[in-house]
Amino acid sequence: MRSPKLSSLAALAALVLGATGCADVTAEPRPIAAHVAGSCELSKRNYDRRKHCPQPPAVVVPSFPGVPIPLHSPARLAASASGWLLVTDTYNNTVLRVNPATLLADQHFRVDGRPHAIGMWGDRIFVGNWTDSTVQVFDHHGRLTGSLGAPRSVTWPADLAVDAIAALVFVLDRGEEPEIKIFDAADGTVVGAVASGDLVTPTGVAIDPVAEEIVVSDAGIPGQNEARVAIYGYDGTFHGAVSGAGTCDGSGCSGGFSTPASVAVDASGRIYLVDNLLAAVLVYDRQASLTWPVRVLGGRDGGAPLLDFPLDVEVVGPDVLVTNKHTSDVVAFRGGAE
Repeated sequence: MRSPKLSSLAALAALVLGATGCADVTAEPRPIAAHVAGSCELSKRNYDRRKHCPQPPAVVVPSFPGVPIPLHSPARLAASASGWLLVTDTYNNTVLRVNPATLLADQHFRVDGRPHAIGMWGDRIFVGNWTDSTVQVFDHHGRLTGSLGAPRSVTWPADLAVDAIAALVFVLDRGEEPEIKIFDAADGTVVGAVASGDLVTPTGVAIDPVAEEIVVSDAGIPGQNEARVAIYGYDGTFHGAVSGAGTCDGSGCSGGFSTPASVAVDASGRIYLVDNLLAAVLVYDRQASLTWPVRVLGGRDGGAPLLDFPLDVEVVGPDVLVTNKHTSDVVAFRGGAE
């Protein structure tokens, strides 16, 4: 006779993996009642973009309550074209599929090692594995199919970004000589490198596919190099930087940052920088200023902070999503990108 414990485990496996036994982490999300007020249409301009839709205020959903596998150590985020969010749970050796509307995970797959960086191209999922120093390639069922480049072509895959139109994967290699390695998303070959010798302590990478620019957050070295966000063209040309020093006058400096953890770029080209120490997301509009943020999400002013050692930021339509290390959750700033 099958024990109740084994029956419950079988039911759990069926819930997480689905009827086929493998998670389809890129399938269309199931409809959710009252997803947004009004309607969200898709427009075409090189790639799909979601129009802004009204959303409720920022909310925190701790540790995905009621989910078979709770989040332990959320690290990086990546939004899929079908509307789902992928989250790497580094010290739980898993990649989870999360609904950005509810922040609930319904499927996952395990990784042999410590998954950190994450990105998608079509039905391929790219995972930066800290343990074996590779960027692994998984299919949409979570099955390992290969890796980018030759073995050990990446030393420390700290973050990655994907240009779906150009079919390029930009991998932040935070090894002894940090740089951005560029891979062909289709065949996995190395096609170039950017910012070699120009980065100090890089923490995150994002791209603006319209402007064909690479945006890199760099914490520098305290007392030696200031923190900054550097902007490069796809060809490696330096296009400018956001200084961590902020704006200074006779009374001191303000508007700066010191511990950038990651960066994102929205469809309008605005830069979203998440800072550990500030517990905030700083939003920069290049059309306005690269020395002063036009918006701050989170922060430590008044009451308990929404963010506690944030690690990554992703813009999904009008919303800004952030992973929290110390509280093991994902925070959604609804309408934060409007």
